[in-house]
Amino acid sequence: MSDTDSTPTPSYGGGGWGRAVPARDFTTPSGGLCQVKDITIEQMIELGVLDKLDSFGKRVLPQDKPGKKKKAQSVEEAILEKPQDMFGMFEAIDKVILAAVVQPKLEPKPPKNEDGTEPELDEELRYVHLVPMQDRVAIFKEVTPDMSAFFRDSGSQADGVADVADGELSEPGSE
Repeated sequence: MSDTDSTPTPSYGGGGWGRAVPARDFTTPSGGLCQVKDITIEQMIELGVLDKLDSFGKRVLPQDKPGKKKKAQSVEEAILEKPQDMFGMFEAIDKVILAAVVQPKLEPKPPKNEDGTEPELDEELRYVHLVPMQDRVAIFKEVTPDMSAFFRDSGSQADGVADVADGELSEPGSE
């Protein structure tokens, strides 16, 4: 390349690529103010929450089924409809909230005592399970990426796969 070439030099890693995302203020539905940071899909995998979110996501996202379209429930409707089935989802939400909320510092729900009773809580600490559920859901929605494509289950096979009988394969170029 000569000194007179006017080709612009590319800007590698633009848009904050590879940088830490700063925390930001978020006001919850109850009026509480907290500081949050976004959670990536990679962080959600590290937290071990994607399996719990997968089954929940299928309930709250529209499902494309051949011949019919299932209406999605809101997160709140899904929780109210089957609260007993939602314990895994509550744990997943709480893990995400613990990772996402920078201020105020939240503590995880302590495990039950050996005799099955609830432990005594430290009044000086703030616990994630004591944050109102509507606030936890709002924070969760705010900090997690849109994963609708990840959770959407079309219920159908890829184009052309259903037409192939079991064991029927063709060699490349034999068509």
